[in-house]
Amino acid sequence: MCGRGRPYTIVTRRCLGVSGMETIAIGVSEGVEDVRERLAQAVAGPSARYGLTVAVDVVERGRWRFLGCRFELRRDDPRAAEAAAALRQSIAGALTDVICRQWEPRLLRRLIRAHYDYFGPDEQERILGYAQAHLRREGGGRTGMPRATKVLARLQEYLDRHNSVIMDGFVTFRLKDYVEELEDAVDRAVDDYILEREYEEFVRLLRHFVEAQEPRVDTVHVVARERGAFGLLDERGGALGHGLPPELAPGDGEDVEYEDVLISALITMAPRRVVLHGEVDAGDRRHAVETIERVFETRVRRCGGCERCGAVGAVGAATPASRAADAAAGVAAGAAADSGAGPAAGETRR
Repeated sequence: MCGRGRPYTIVTRRCLGVSGMETIAIGVSEGVEDVRERLAQAVAGPSARYGLTVAVDVVERGRWRFLGCRFELRRDDPRAAEAAAALRQSIAGALTDVICRQWEPRLLRRLIRAHYDYFGPDEQERILGYAQAHLRREGGGRTGMPRATKVLARLQEYLDRHNSVIMDGFVTFRLKDYVEELEDAVDRAVDDYILEREYEEFVRLLRHFVEAQEPRVDTVHVVARERGAFGLLDERGGALGHGLPPELAPGDGEDVEYEDVLISALITMAPRRVVLHGEVDAGDRRHAVETIERVFETRVRRCGGCERCGAVGAVGAATPASRAADAAAGVAAGAAADSGAGPAAGETRR
């Protein structure tokens, strides 16, 4: 469980009531300057609004540092109770911000190390990134209420009813649902990372297979169709399928509807060039197109508009990998020109 093994913060209230001196002491074992800065920002508003002077002192006690927020309430001020409540609320907000913004990455890392220590440091950082992405997308958590809102409500309720709170125990025992959300995000992040790793290996194997075999066709045009389907055309615009295994070959005029069939067909043909037409990044097509570009790399071009994709102007748009290859080819062509050699037959300089 998060928080076990390292204390976070202690908050105590002294001289309770609506008059006299009141002190709220916050003890932390690390990051004291960050907490002090956040507290100073939090109490500035109520301090100015109610004309209070708030002092924040730091006292060391062994491995602990205590930040004491001291303020005095005027006995004859009718707003004394309101001022005290506002200051405590602001301090609760500052502690909430510390937990959710500063400590949350540490809590996630601790969960990853505790439950998935068989991953290396770099892998654990990748998992952390996935977990944080899940938490950002699902800010409302399981109950629909943002995590920070729940933490703030729990802190305010607790501080209103108790004279002290140990934040380590508070996170562990009073924020169990918050910790469970973090644990759930970590578990899903691990699933994401494993899938990503398997996908990377899958792409490497396909790339090796493509590079190891002779191309069976020169160019394949992959045209985006409706409902996420694709059409495969040859250089003359005819539907491809001849020479492919029956389970991979679409019939005359038929589209390829499934990503695995599309990839398998392209791998089998191993074309020298793949040209993508239409809105290939839209909807369900995006993953298939990403796989094509990663497997075929410099062989892939994106059409900027032609009769096949229903746009105007046939302009070939290179992918990042193909642009890099073109740059390398340009360097080689420049070197050939310097040596007096012209382009090979059928080639043109860019």
